[in-house]
Amino acid sequence: MRRPGQIAFVFAVAAMASVTVAAQEATPIGQKRAGAPVGTSGEVETATGAGTACDNSVSRSTSGGGLIKRYTLAYLYALTEYNPSTCEAIDPGAWMITHEGKCKPPRGGPEVNCGTVTLGTLTNLALGNGDCPGHTYNFASICYTWDEHIDWKIKAKTDATWNSTDFSQPMVFPVNVKIKYPTSETTEGMGATKSGNGFQGDAGIDEWKQTLRNADPIFDWSGNSVMETPGGPGNPANDTCWCDGSAIGQFYQITGGVWYEPTDIGGDFGPNKKGKWGYDHVGWCTSVGAFFCNVPGQAVPVDYYRLKRRAPCGTHFLQQMQFQATNAGDTTPQNYGNVNTLGGSFTDVDETSQRAGMSQTVPFNPVPIMPRVEVCPVPFAKVPAAAAAFGASIVVSDARPVAAAIEEIEKLSGRPITYEDPPFLNKDYMMPMVADTSGDPRLLVPRGGSLRFTLPPDASAEQKVAAAQSMVGNYNASHGAATFSVSQDGLTHVVPRQTMDASGRLMPVTPVLDARITVAAKPRSAMELLGEICQAVSRVSGQPVGIGTVPTNALFQQTIEIGANNEPARQVLEKLIVANRLSLSWSLLYDPGLKTYYLNIPIIRWPSNPP
Repeated sequence: MRRPGQIAFVFAVAAMASVTVAAQEATPIGQKRAGAPVGTSGEVETATGAGTACDNSVSRSTSGGGLIKRYTLAYLYALTEYNPSTCEAIDPGAWMITHEGKCKPPRGGPEVNCGTVTLGTLTNLALGNGDCPGHTYNFASICYTWDEHIDWKIKAKTDATWNSTDFSQPMVFPVNVKIKYPTSETTEGMGATKSGNGFQGDAGIDEWKQTLRNADPIFDWSGNSVMETPGGPGNPANDTCWCDGSAIGQFYQITGGVWYEPTDIGGDFGPNKKGKWGYDHVGWCTSVGAFFCNVPGQAVPVDYYRLKRRAPCGTHFLQQMQFQATNAGDTTPQNYGNVNTLGGSFTDVDETSQRAGMSQTVPFNPVPIMPRVEVCPVPFAKVPAAAAAFGASIVVSDARPVAAAIEEIEKLSGRPITYEDPPFLNKDYMMPMVADTSGDPRLLVPRGGSLRFTLPPDASAEQKVAAAQSMVGNYNASHGAATFSVSQDGLTHVVPRQTMDASGRLMPVTPVLDARITVAAKPRSAMELLGEICQAVSRVSGQPVGIGTVPTNALFQQTIEIGANNEPARQVLEKLIVANRLSLSWSLLYDPGLKTYYLNIPIIRWPSNPP
């Protein structure tokens, strides 16, 4: 009876493959050996220089580790049966595929094979193990081509069984490909902001739609995410509208946003719109739409600065886009493309949005020309704050010293503290925001002053609260324009309790955000909900409340379903910002010249070296 031959084989994909090859004989005569064709070491194929058929033209290099190139034939394995005693070729065998890895789209739909398995033959090759010198053999080979132009999945496996005259050998071949990152993007201006149903929402924040690009023109990026990050340090001087005392927060750096995947906005981002993400909202909030605070002429940042005689003015800052292969398990954002310059500016008749070398200008709510006043007087000495350190005693000088002190505590501890202004009523505690002698009362802002306080000794929540209480106590004892208290209901809040009236006496005040409001619980963007909250507070309290500087993109990209039934506005607002992935706070600032509040939402960033 003929003795079964020995198996000569080629290791392929992977050192990570769980493959056991049994090279057995029916009798104990001879040694059990495994061989591979000359030119391989039995490891991994990287597909560099691979041929188009699974034959001798396929490169069989040894680098990698389970990694193959996309869209290129990759060699996996080859086996043959031979007699180690006589070196007789018995049977190259044949492969039978038993399972192929599937790629399932993240939006659903039918699964497809991640790649194509190709079978072939390697001919006239010697054994790489040195056995049977001078003899050549044919080997049954198996190859693989990763076909899918996606990052939804980057790992798959093929199960196959090799059958020869005397052996049946099942094997598992894992394969994986590298995450494919974009290298650039194109930018297309879409005009002024629209809500989810295409409603013209805000003439001041223009929309920009981007499409991801790299060398693969048909790559589908959906199922992943992009995010914006500062492209460099922000410079406060870039905001040429702001002056001390402004109720609109300084606007000189990106506010942050994550776009999780293309979404169907007005039919523009469907599953066939590969690589599109949006919208990037760039510009000053004019808040004229139905889902923003609709108080034309005063409760919008553009008209605020027009009335304060700062137009024409604007801002600009840098943006670096990053890509995150969310579905491939990559949690590290990767920069792509050039650093973009973003900007927004306006005159008395229009507003302009800028992104990546492009600009859009649209008319907006023209007002009588009021010449710009360049000089922003500061009536108190600006004391440079010492380098922040736990437990340090520092001095802030600001139009709103309590708000400035809170900012220092937040920067050091990384923990939010919300703030609400009192209504400033006594003109001794006011000043014109710009150097103007006309006596126009609309120019008035808080006068402010200096405040000494002690920073928390560590970053714990308890010490943050204690530091805020001590700071507020110091301010109340200084007999300033108002008094405050500190409260907690999840977040820490500093709210006004008294304000100096026109005759110089402290009178009690009810914080505006104590107003009990009702808003419907329905899906919408956090930006839309923010506008609804402001509108409800304005309606219930009789005090106009508008939107100031907020993280526009982060709020537009956040879908939220929060409602309220006769609840304090502070609690509703807290639910909104706590639900965001960013660490947010708020400052509700009162402008005595326009008798209007402006809600600003800063991002609280952890210190670079947190304790």
